[in-house]
Amino acid sequence: MTFLHVLVLSIVQGLTEFLPVSSSAHLIFPAKLLGWPDQGLAFDVAVHLGTLMAVVLYYLADLVKISSYTIEACIKMKISPLARIGFCLIIATLPVCVVGTLFENYISSQLRDNIDVIAYCTIGFGILLGLASYVNKKMVWRNIDNIQGARSDSLRGLNYTQALVIGLFQALAVFPGVSRSGITLTAGLFMGMKSEAAARFSFLLAIPVIIASGAFEIYKIHTMGTLELQWVNLIIGAFLSFLVAIIVIHLFLKYIAKSGSLTVQYILKNESPFDLKGVFVVESNYAQTDFSSVKANSYKVELVSNDEAGEIDAKDSPRSVKKVSYMQITDTSNDILFGYEPNEICDIVCLPIIFRRPSVGSDLPTISGNAFVASLCWNIELLAGKEIEKNITYSITVPKKKRK
Repeated sequence: MTFLHVLVLSIVQGLTEFLPVSSSAHLIFPAKLLGWPDQGLAFDVAVHLGTLMAVVLYYLADLVKISSYTIEACIKMKISPLARIGFCLIIATLPVCVVGTLFENYISSQLRDNIDVIAYCTIGFGILLGLASYVNKKMVWRNIDNIQGARSDSLRGLNYTQALVIGLFQALAVFPGVSRSGITLTAGLFMGMKSEAAARFSFLLAIPVIIASGAFEIYKIHTMGTLELQWVNLIIGAFLSFLVAIIVIHLFLKYIAKSGSLTVQYILKNESPFDLKGVFVVESNYAQTDFSSVKANSYKVELVSNDEAGEIDAKDSPRSVKKVSYMQITDTSNDILFGYEPNEICDIVCLPIIFRRPSVGSDLPTISGNAFVASLCWNIELLAGKEIEKNITYSITVPKKKRK
């Protein structure tokens, strides 16, 4: 292999592993189109190892938390939201391992170099991804009933059935031309997951799949006996694919992320020598600014509490609800939606504040404006010298302006 050969294939692998196109198929195309010799199984393993290191590094913090909570759940038999994500990753990985083991010999001998199969799969599943994206956008993000289960904004709402379906779709990626990331993203979008959540789960799912595939390919290389390996090419290929993949992951997630959402992290640290107990409150205030209108702004509060969607009437008196995982406040006067998704279940308190002024010729006051206060509350216990964190994802959805 020449350096140009190594350079092109490494870049191709880094670009395509996490984009919704088949990386394995694109590693075959250069040899077919340019008449290059087959790069060999060892090089394929090396560049896949490079992309594996990229996704592990990018999601290292998530992986540490998910792994630790999953192990803890196995020991204590108590499943936390992060542990559930870990079990979902395991469930989604199993189908592709089974299918890959059963059909590996047939696929590698009959289909791997079949350009027709690669082309048909690439086009067909590309169209399916486009259809999934179209259907997903029709699942209007305005109905509170769609927040949990059928439509998950974060992986904390992911359930085992969804993970199994995504895993079954992923099993199709053993066929050349079928993108692993593309088919898992397609499955997630069809089930109503928001694109950010579907992409994140797809990237996390790449880790056990690449590890399993790489281990199997290394075993095959070992069974071949004496095989001359070009170690310089393998190291350069792995390093280049790592660099390209880390850039692709960052840019792809940035591309699909919604501009109207923001995650804020609150860090609470107890620097005193005493243990502390209390309530941590994050308060949001909505105030009417146009007091020339005779009609005051009105707000509708919808939420998910104990995994059930509901609506509360908070027009005239304070209301509080416990164990809330999502809250959506609608400014009905301007048709603007404000979403709040805490990383941990909390209590919420809603307080309307009505401004009234004396009416000329009437004993009844006139409503001149109003404000609305929504507070997210956590009961916390903070040990001396320790710290905890709370995260809230805020989102704003505004109506699209109609073209004249």
